[in-house]
Amino acid sequence: MGEELQRSDNTPPVFITGADRSGNDYLRTLLSLSPSIHLSFESGIFREGWRLSKALPLTDRRSVDRLLDEMITAESATNRNMPLIQAIHDHRQHLRAVILCYQNYGILVREIYGLAFQKPVWGDKIPRIDYAPLLREIWPEARFIMMVRDPRAVAASQRINRGFSPRLAAGYWNTHFNTSVEFQRQFPDQICTVQYEQLVHEPQATLTALLRFVGVPEQQAEAILREKPPNTDSLAKWRQQLSEADVYHVERLTFAGMQKLGYVAEEAKSASGFSGWRYLLSVLWYYRHYLLQPSKLVRERAWYRLAHMLRYSRDAKNE
Repeated sequence: MGEELQRSDNTPPVFITGADRSGNDYLRTLLSLSPSIHLSFESGIFREGWRLSKALPLTDRRSVDRLLDEMITAESATNRNMPLIQAIHDHRQHLRAVILCYQNYGILVREIYGLAFQKPVWGDKIPRIDYAPLLREIWPEARFIMMVRDPRAVAASQRINRGFSPRLAAGYWNTHFNTSVEFQRQFPDQICTVQYEQLVHEPQATLTALLRFVGVPEQQAEAILREKPPNTDSLAKWRQQLSEADVYHVERLTFAGMQKLGYVAEEAKSASGFSGWRYLLSVLWYYRHYLLQPSKLVRERAWYRLAHMLRYSRDAKNE
């Protein structure tokens, strides 16, 4: 007889992703206002914990306790997921029994989220789309919401908040967009693409569709938006934050993606041919800090993400 679970259902998790500064956290906040949903903020449980669970035998108390300790360490990097840490602390004996009984990391994480948040729909805002294959390996039925935003707005926000140059931000945007296109081609029923501008201009219809996608009553949309209405002020800020030359370079580098999404280029008239060695260099440049880290674990994670970025983006380009 198995250990009794707090969550006996098989509800698949929901993950929000997209290029940084695309409105991902705003959407996470919106959905988490639902009485039926809680999405954590870039939880380390999904990545660091999973890799350690594959390396440890998880057949004895010592190994399981090490895994639980590492999960707490992974979450301690931010104070935004404190209920997860508290759930592991408060229910360690139960969680130890769960992993020893089921030998399944996906069940363990689902149980932690059930104990921490007591909501039927659960998941996370993941920082990059390249985590999606790993997460789908753990939960084959997982659902993904891909946020996209005008690359000029993303570039302006990333320069202010991350110190990225507009060209680097454009390469970053391209990488996420191409990866998501390929992922959606392979798993069309599991990923929903949402444009930030659509969410801001048509919040009721967009949020209603998203609630339907994750399996939550659509009627919740009105109350959620009353509590957290969208802000239209941010939509055109890039016009004051980027020079004409910046806009030109961003548009040239993201031209194909902009066309597919319906964004109108104002300075560039064609794509720059951002492919081949230039594309590879832009991705390597983005990951350079991680690849040079002294920590072996950090380097391994960077190479893992980089490999997925290049593979999925390459496949999308050849489609």
